[in-house]
Amino acid sequence: MYSQRSISINMKRATSHFFI
Repeated sequence: MYSQRSISINMKRATSHFFI
């Protein structure tokens, strides 16, 4: 199971990639 922080960072990274 991933930590909520890891998910948050992953989500932010994913959004960054999508936005960029």
